[in-house]
Amino acid sequence: MKKIPQLLISLAIASGIGAQATLSFGDEVMVPVSQQSMELKDTPRPSNGMNMKDVEANYGTPVSVTGPVGDPPITTWEYDLFKVYFEHTLVIHTVLKHNPQ
Repeated sequence: MKKIPQLLISLAIASGIGAQATLSFGDEVMVPVSQQSMELKDTPRPSNGMNMKDVEANYGTPVSVTGPVGDPPITTWEYDLFKVYFEHTLVIHTVLKHNPQ
């Protein structure tokens, strides 16, 4: 009978050590902040909730249009510095484009 509790204790200790070892390892990912992103952050761009007519009136005709795709329908308008994502006819997100120097 003494062997069973000792076995359980040994298993508990072993599994605890394994869990600690698993949790103690990890990679640190460093993401540099580029000067470009700081320069472009103040770029005027459409805000969430704007409709397609207002975006076109304020920012001109897009370079390209993709969609609508899916349900709800998502349309993407691409401009020189950013992309605008619409759900139906309203802006849901605007993303600055990467511009390698």
